[in-house]
Formats: sequence, structure tokens, C-alpha cells
Amino acid sequence: MEDPSSGTANVSMSVKDDEFKLIVNADGNSVIGTSQLHIKGSDETETLAIFNQDSDVRLFYNNTRRFATTNEGAYISGSSVSTGLEVHDGTNTAIRSATQTRFNFDGNTYVSNESTNGAARVAFALSGTGAANAKVAVSQSNDLHVYSGSINVQSGLTQPTGSYLSAGNLNSVSVAGSNGIQKANFIIKNKALDETEEQIFTWFPWQGLYPIPALSTSTNCSAQLKVELTLMERGTNLNTPATKIGQIVAYSVFGLEGSGYNVGENPSGSVSLVNQTTQIGDNIDVDFSVNSGGAASSYIRVLLDNDGTGFPTGGLQVGGTVEITVIQALA
Repeated sequence: MEDPSSGTANVSMSVKDDEFKLIVNADGNSVIGTSQLHIKGSDETETLAIFNQDSDVRLFYNNTRRFATTNEGAYISGSSVSTGLEVHDGTNTAIRSATQTRFNFDGNTYVSNESTNGAARVAFALSGTGAANAKVAVSQSNDLHVYSGSINVQSGLTQPTGSYLSAGNLNSVSVAGSNGIQKANFIIKNKALDETEEQIFTWFPWQGLYPIPALSTSTNCSAQLKVELTLMERGTNLNTPATKIGQIVAYSVFGLEGSGYNVGENPSGSVSLVNQTTQIGDNIDVDFSVNSGGAASSYIRVLLDNDGTGFPTGGLQVGGTVEITVIQALA
């Protein structure tokens, strides 16, 4: 070892034995030579890093390996199935593990393909990365392609809203003749009916019904309601099931005046396209009830058999959907 105070131009420190070599040169060229460099904490009980000759480099967090180099690139280990490679910008986090990729961003997240190739597309695939593995894709012409399976909207929810379609701005009044339109399907939850004037669905247009927004007080609209119901006579004896079931499909159209929240049904009332209920009751039908004249009270309500007298003795089990189409073309 040479003393730096001696003024020697090439001061160095060298420690050697058969398995370890340490050379520190004044010119900045420092060498640690060993087949395995094992770095531990001050009490030598916690491993911080391991450097292996002709093999990997390992970095540890609290004595657990989290990062290592591999022949293919890098190995990253998380503490659970939902952690692994984490990318931070101080506020947002993206996580990639062996079982999932999760983005938690305070803003928009984009999956994009900016290729100029005419066949370029963004695709989601299973069991492989080839075109044959694509399940859903967006083509360059902005068409959505579903290659296999069905489209299941809001799967797993106990009370799903249904499907939704929107075009234009439903509440826009800045341009005369604005053409907003929205259509949504809502589930009528399966329920037992055995009382008079059974309410099965209510829509308050001015309070909103997600995903249809609350309608503007300065906009006039029209709304069509389509109700599809499946009915079954309640009871334990279904030895003749063909005579215990029925169905109804009914339509009605309403005017919605923004000022004062007024609601009005077409004077012709509702139209039933299908009513197969004669086997399970008398005069069972869908009725639409309207309350108008104020935000707190205005609604459109769907009733089944307005007086309840036609229900079978054991009552009815009913479920189905309501489709609401709202258009706005007056500004």
C-alpha cells in the first residue's frame, strides 16, 4: 500500500489472496475480484446483495431477494400475487406481477398502436400472442372485433344496470336542433308479487338513473319505455309447468318538459305486443303510471296489473328488463 502523502503519481491500494482481490487506483480504476461477492448488513445477519461470477446479481429487500439478473433479462419477485415490478412517478403506480398487470393512475390510461401499417390493431389475446389467439381487437378502421365468446355487460354484479348506448349530448341546448340520444337497459330484479298495484320499476328523469344522466331543466325530451317481463305462478306444484308461465312485452312513449319537470304519456297509452298470461291469471297487463309537476314528485312508474285482482292465488314471480330510449331535438 502506498501512502498518498508521498506524492507518488499512481497511488494504489492492493489486497490479495487466493480467492479475493481488491485494487483501488488513484486514476479511478477500482477492481473487486472474487467468484462471489456477498454484501451483508453491519451485524452480518441480513443479506443486502450477492454478485456471482458467470451468473446472476441479486438485490435483497429485508433479507428477501426481490431483483436478480438472468440470462433472458431480469427476475423480479413480489411479496404477493398483486405485487412485483412497480413503476412510480410520485403519485401514480403501475404494477406488473406474474399473474396480473394493474394500472393505478390519476388520469387517463391508453393502450395504443401508432403503427402506420394498414393492418395495425390493438388486440387482447389469451393463450398466446399470435393473431389466432386474439379475443378482442380494435382495427385501424376503429371497428371493435369480438372473436370468441359473448359480450357480457356488468358480469358479476348483483344488481346490474344493463347495456348502454349514447350519441351526441342529451342535455345540449347550445345549438338548435341538437340531437342527443341515449338508450339503456335496466334489470327488473326477480321478485314476488301478491299485492295490488305492484310497482316493479320507477324512473325519476330529473334525478337521473345511471348511466342516463339527470335531464336538464331547460331541455325538452321524449322517452320510450319498453318492458319485457317473464312471469311464473308461485307455488310448489309445477307438475304442469306449461300452464304456470307467461310473458309480456309492452311499449309506451312520454314527453318530458324541462321547465317544471312535467311528464306526459301519449294519450293512446301503452301498447302490448305480447301478452301470454291467460293461463296464470286474468287481465294481467303492464300499466305505466305518471306523476308530473315537480322535481321531487315527477316519475314514470311501471306497474303490473293495476288492481291485482287477476293474480293467481299463490301470487306471481316476475323479472325482466326495461329499455329506455331518450331523444332530445328541441333547443
